[in-house]
Amino acid sequence: MTQIITHALLWLLCMPSLLAGPPKVEGLKPDERVSVTLIYSEPAITKYKYVFSGSEVTISENGKTLGKLAITAEDAVHIDQHLWAVERGKKAGRSVMGAPVYTIKHESSGKTIGTWTYRIDEPKESRKPVLSLGELRKRLP
Repeated sequence: MTQIITHALLWLLCMPSLLAGPPKVEGLKPDERVSVTLIYSEPAITKYKYVFSGSEVTISENGKTLGKLAITAEDAVHIDQHLWAVERGKKAGRSVMGAPVYTIKHESSGKTIGTWTYRIDEPKESRKPVLSLGELRKRLP
């Protein structure tokens, strides 16, 4: 009986973080990382990975590191707005070929806290300023 109660309490403690959606880049603690993998299947399979930790982001394409960028607190807020738009974007149907797949993974001290996957046709419009991952990639030297 105590095991059931313990499991129920653990489930209740974890549930708010799962319901809240992906973590914010803005409020990352020093031991936390958020990685966003973006896979395009048209015209060719291309996989971009953005790893946010502290005030920097490491960007790679198809496993090859393209570089690191420093991000400001304002950039982090705009990136969070973009990820919010992705989370609530128009889901891709079977008829939509090449719709990108976003996978957002939150890690703390090397352990996975949560993983969210979205296959979207287009992100939802945001009234607030956004910084898309493509725009972030264009900042690389």
